[in-house]
Amino acid sequence: MDGRYLYECDGKRFVAETGDVVTIPGGAAHAFRNLSDGPARQLVMILPSFDTVAFFNGLGDIMADGVPDREVLNAFSEKWQIEFLGPPLQL
Repeated sequence: MDGRYLYECDGKRFVAETGDVVTIPGGAAHAFRNLSDGPARQLVMILPSFDTVAFFNGLGDIMADGVPDREVLNAFSEKWQIEFLGPPLQL
């Protein structure tokens, strides 16, 4: 919606600008990083749906003080069958 993001999907990197649409296939390893000078916004649609409000609110809570260990992230996301695979996306 607003801003500029670096995405990586299954090892391929690309930049998404304001107004771009990005599709990530289900089960694909992916990551993204805000490249903007300030906050950026994106609209995320997950199909088939799950309780995304609870997922992202909970993820925000455990990341409030920074990125926790992968074990903490995966313990949190296990109930959604999501696995955090690696460190945050580096430039």
